[in-house]
Amino acid sequence: PPPTGNFLYAVDFVNANTGYAVGTIGTIMKTTNGGVNWNVQTSNFNDELLGTNFYDENFGFAVGGNSGSILRTTNGGNNWSRVFSGATTFMWSVDFPNRNTGYAVGLNGVVLKSTDSGINWLPQNSGTTANLFSVSFFDSVNGVASGNRKILKTTNGGLNWETQNIIFDDPFGQVFSIQYINTNTIISLVNGKDKLCKTTNGGINWEKYHIPLNDINDILRTLSFANENTGYIPTDYGNILITTDGGLNWSEDSTFKPPYYQIGVLFGVKAVNENLAYVSGSGGRIIK
Repeated sequence: PPPTGNFLYAVDFVNANTGYAVGTIGTIMKTTNGGVNWNVQTSNFNDELLGTNFYDENFGFAVGGNSGSILRTTNGGNNWSRVFSGATTFMWSVDFPNRNTGYAVGLNGVVLKSTDSGINWLPQNSGTTANLFSVSFFDSVNGVASGNRKILKTTNGGLNWETQNIIFDDPFGQVFSIQYINTNTIISLVNGKDKLCKTTNGGINWEKYHIPLNDINDILRTLSFANENTGYIPTDYGNILITTDGGLNWSEDSTFKPPYYQIGVLFGVKAVNENLAYVSGSGGRIIK
């Protein structure tokens, strides 16, 4: 369907009106009216884009593809340029806590940092070779990254990373999505038996919670919290889960259901506030 039928892996909104979505074959789309209309932007990139992050309406990034691909724009996506990252693997996630300082993570434990608004990137010693899928920073020095049976935390801007004390029950569990919500609260999503790992004391202790699914074969994809209480999770089968108590309990949103049985339906999510969220996925679809 127009403007694209390509799979959209990630979506990010800087406010209720302006947002971006990225996906396969270098797809980048933008809306300035809350998702009513979307325009495909010229990325000059033909590989998959797996993550995106915008600091404001004009300044943002998209990452993905092989060979450490990072795309950068400073004019709201009118022009995108590929910057040299020095990495040689797929990049999965990027986060800029302020305009100067940003971080990106990828496969094989790759963590990159920029201190000049994403023009140059330097590798950080993550201390792991595990694949990393998500990165989230509370400010320029305190952040977390997550991946294959791994959650890492830094308190000094990525100079050192500490593996969090979590025992994963599932040998194939992947911490596919993580968010640093406030000074003490960090919530992560595990594609395995554990489902949700949460700390409310900055990582000293982590609690694990099970998230019930109507179909045991369904897969939780990504999470996004508007605040420490309200969060959203889309699933592979096209369902959307909502919590209003910080992840302790989840309910399935009955207002949206796929019209027929499908797999590989939903993936990315962005909670703008406790009432407004966007979800992206297959067929170029974005749900509000």
